[in-house]
Amino acid sequence: MIKPSSIKLFLKYRFISIIILLLLLTEVNLAIDNRLDSPKNINNFHLVVDFSLTMIVFGLIGCVYVFYRIYKQWIYSKRKLAIIYRLPFYTACTDFLINCNFFINMLHTAIYAQVWDDTPCKIIGALNWAFLTINLCFYAVIAVITYLRICREINFNYGKYDYKLWLIVIAGSIIIQLINLQNNGKREYW
Repeated sequence: MIKPSSIKLFLKYRFISIIILLLLLTEVNLAIDNRLDSPKNINNFHLVVDFSLTMIVFGLIGCVYVFYRIYKQWIYSKRKLAIIYRLPFYTACTDFLINCNFFINMLHTAIYAQVWDDTPCKIIGALNWAFLTINLCFYAVIAVITYLRICREINFNYGKYDYKLWLIVIAGSIIIQLINLQNNGKREYW
């Protein structure tokens, strides 16, 4: 049975219903094709590209919203932001870089229906991996710092502009990036 709160959600945010219906219609179109893994199957191509671009745009909108809220908080406080406001800002910055890189990659795929050539693909792949590892290392460092602050009652001075925090994040990201260096490059998907 459908709960009334679920119905209110779909009435308040109608775009969710539209997205679900579009995805269901796409699935029906895919079910009509007898060969889903055929290289000539344009429906699979459109499903991957359209869904990816939609999610990337939602991610970018979310990042811009976080930037706006942090900016408003900074204007109201008229002083340096506390770490509780800087962490979402840093997360939004790394997510923004990831989403911009994905958007460029998927836009090229949508326009030309093929992956990048070898050299640009290596650059896009290296940037993609770098932004992802920076994001993951940032979350790992924040988790360790939070554990130390709450459970062990150890506080850190992050330095001006939190440079000590970012040194650890960038160092971890570079190590992971060097391990993955040979894997950047072109691969065929369809």
